[in-house]
Amino acid sequence: MQSVALECESPHSAVTLLVAVLSYTGMSALSQTDYRSKLTWRNYSNGQGCWELKMETMREPLTVYSSSLSGKAGLLDETKLVLQYLATGQSIDDVRGMVVEQNLLSKQSPHTRQAVWDAIRLRLAGMGDDHRIRRVARVVTSPQLTVQAQNLILFYELCRSQPLLADLTADCLYPLYAKGRSVIDKTDVITWLSFTAEAHTEIATWSPQTREKIASNYLSLVRDFGLLNGVQQKHFTQVYIPLPAFAYMLYDLHEQGLGTKDIIDSPAFRMLLIDHDDLMLLFADAARSNYVTFRRTGTIYDLVFHYASVDEVMERVTSKVS
Repeated sequence: MQSVALECESPHSAVTLLVAVLSYTGMSALSQTDYRSKLTWRNYSNGQGCWELKMETMREPLTVYSSSLSGKAGLLDETKLVLQYLATGQSIDDVRGMVVEQNLLSKQSPHTRQAVWDAIRLRLAGMGDDHRIRRVARVVTSPQLTVQAQNLILFYELCRSQPLLADLTADCLYPLYAKGRSVIDKTDVITWLSFTAEAHTEIATWSPQTREKIASNYLSLVRDFGLLNGVQQKHFTQVYIPLPAFAYMLYDLHEQGLGTKDIIDSPAFRMLLIDHDDLMLLFADAARSNYVTFRRTGTIYDLVFHYASVDEVMERVTSKVS
């Protein structure tokens, strides 16, 4: 969040300053919901004072993208096996020893073992603190959940930990899917990267080979998680969203402090190729299962959560599944 404070001679002059501030700080491109302003009287110690206009952007600064997608991609089975051991209470250091020294993941060379571990460890670090990592481990290795539910929850968590993966899916993959495209290729991803480089200047430092590798690895990764199918040519597939996966995402967004409207508009659902109509159906399913109360009247939404946390609702979800 960025903030700017300026002194004004009168409330009237604040209007002129408002326009100037928006232009100068680059906030003029934001919608009114992306910033807030506050005009207050500020007293000086000498008895004088002035009007102070304070503006804050409601958006966080742009996250710098990492080119890590150009390295090891996919690793779905390997990541789930690591999480399986973490779910039993093993420490991250213990699991590292199993992977690198004991060859838990059956990789041929020590160099490959270390590279795979580094890629998985980076994913885990991006997920959050130890509590969250272990929660993810318990959920995505739960035998009470289908493989589809496990994989989609893990993909959601990977998107949270890797901003480039999240934005590629929500802002590149999803729009093509929504427009009715049947296939996607590396050119689509590379074009998106080039366009996005205007805002994310770090992309401009990546070589053409790196961008092409990112595009190739990205398409393979989302295929492995079930959003695409195909080997040489990647086709969109109709993604079935199991209710446990939706409940996990829904309660996680709630835990982040999002209100009803922000949850419904969240790009998180686009990461799983969920359009608005499907989202409404999923809310209805969640309400029928008594995970939430959801009512809709036109564009007015009422959403009430029945559980206090992700942990609580997933405990209920897995008990119902079993």
